[in-house]
Amino acid sequence: MLIDHVLLATRDIDAAARRLLDRYGLASVRGGEHPQWGTGNRIVPVGDAYIEIIGITDAEVAATAPLGRWITSHTTDGDVLAGVMIEPTDFDGVCTRLGLTPIPGMRDLADGTSVSWRLAGLAEAMAQTIPCFISWDSRKGRLGSEAPQGGVSATGIAWLELGGDAQAVTAWLGDEVVPGLRLVGGPPGIRALAISTPDGPVVLPERP
Repeated sequence: MLIDHVLLATRDIDAAARRLLDRYGLASVRGGEHPQWGTGNRIVPVGDAYIEIIGITDAEVAATAPLGRWITSHTTDGDVLAGVMIEPTDFDGVCTRLGLTPIPGMRDLADGTSVSWRLAGLAEAMAQTIPCFISWDSRKGRLGSEAPQGGVSATGIAWLELGGDAQAVTAWLGDEVVPGLRLVGGPPGIRALAISTPDGPVVLPERP
């Protein structure tokens, strides 16, 4: 299992992208639209993983979609590290073990193409702030079609601190170890995310 990407939910995708660049040196590229959820995104490539800056692009559709409603309700006080997507070695095996039914997703890209995937455990992830599982139909276009301009050279996710019941999260993930995932207990939610760079980790949110 690997951390595929981390969601940063926001009320304003472009403004959040500017803040990431200005505060942390993390540059983003155009992502696309999720027509089935009323959301859209920008992508911050970090090695073969990424941060997904996700927000509402169609309020009417988003109001009918659980993910859209979740983003709307959880971003009233600003941007939030909302979730972590794990790519398991055996996606179908995970679904069988946990009794999960995969749901399809797709993103329309600016160049007219699209990328698609399957998710499992999204409802549980939104309710409990535990990892969601993802399997890509094709990895082409997953990190966007452009190279980031400016900012630091981000080479990967160094670690992610996740709160909540560590025993329950471990049971959810199964026997595989997720490199960089630190279960820290306490209230559920992402405590911090560290991005590897040649000059040392960049940690979101900033710590005193």
